[in-house]
Amino acid sequence: MKRRIKKHTDPAASQTGYAGYINLKTGLGLSAVILLLINLFVLDNVPKMPRRARDLATRDVRVYQVLKNVMQEYNIRERWQRTTDGLTEVTIPENFQFLNMYGRLDQELGKIGYRLLDCLEDSRRHLYEMNIGNDSGIVHRLTFVVKESLPGVAGYVAIIIDDFGYKYDELTKEFINFSRPLTISIIPGLRETQRIRRDAELAQKEVLIHIPMEPLEEKYDKDDYILLTDMPPSEIHLRMQKALAEIPNAVGVNNHQGSKATADENLMTVVLSEIKAANKFFIDSRTNSESLAYDVAKKMGVPTAANQVFIDAKDDVDFITQQMARLGEMAGANGRVIGIGHVRKNTFKVLTKMIPELEARGIEFVFVSSFTG
Repeated sequence: MKRRIKKHTDPAASQTGYAGYINLKTGLGLSAVILLLINLFVLDNVPKMPRRARDLATRDVRVYQVLKNVMQEYNIRERWQRTTDGLTEVTIPENFQFLNMYGRLDQELGKIGYRLLDCLEDSRRHLYEMNIGNDSGIVHRLTFVVKESLPGVAGYVAIIIDDFGYKYDELTKEFINFSRPLTISIIPGLRETQRIRRDAELAQKEVLIHIPMEPLEEKYDKDDYILLTDMPPSEIHLRMQKALAEIPNAVGVNNHQGSKATADENLMTVVLSEIKAANKFFIDSRTNSESLAYDVAKKMGVPTAANQVFIDAKDDVDFITQQMARLGEMAGANGRVIGIGHVRKNTFKVLTKMIPELEARGIEFVFVSSFTG
């Protein structure tokens, strides 16, 4: 069955917006939901759907750029798209949040003098065809093909929040009780270490031991846990065992500082032997591009992964926002990505805003253990 639908031309109807999303697997179908949510109705005078490229009016290269930008924004991978001479076919998963993108696409087309003229639903072939154009005619046809076998998630992001343990304040509580998966990394031996590790467990957050390691240049605390390159292996073993015992609910370990220590193969071999014996994983924070930690872990058979983006290297909202957007792009391109942030107000502020936006574009947030299997 086929039906052609078009947006309502009543100015009041244009205020309805595009909130919500469509699960294309439901029996309602795209047209029924759009009819319900954004006041669409059947029109008899809509331009006929072009069947061949030569049937299209003069094409505008700006339309191609808008399509490219919006598809990228919603993490629709290039291999899911095919454009030939005025016709674009896009493959999407059943649970793709289509309505959000529909509104965004119409908005961007409006900036260059075009709009989505109509939408034709073909329920038998599981596809939706749209005409792009204006009062002068149609310039492009866009087809969305629904595939059951296509992964519904555009990419996965795991975020580790470092440096817990120094204090327990409202910001600490907000991170621990955040509604999305965040991996909480706690420094052993600090005043609030035990309270935070217990509350994180109650909140069903994943916990790491944020083990202090020797840096190249930064100052560091000479406490009972820091691992130094001039220590004998026996001392490193003892300190690692003490840290592992202090935070028993930790599923893994990542390094605090450690730009010098993680580049020392001998030290990392000892550290990773304790992590392996405890049946935990190691995340290389990558505080040094010359780090050997990930490679040594792989060689030793220790489950491991590496940080790719420090999201708050600058404690600035605009910078953190850019880094979160970068995480989304990397996840869309590579399938998965790890980012590290810290217990900071600006970081929490950006996470609360950006995570829902990235989720709307197909990015799923997970605990970092998902990447170490």
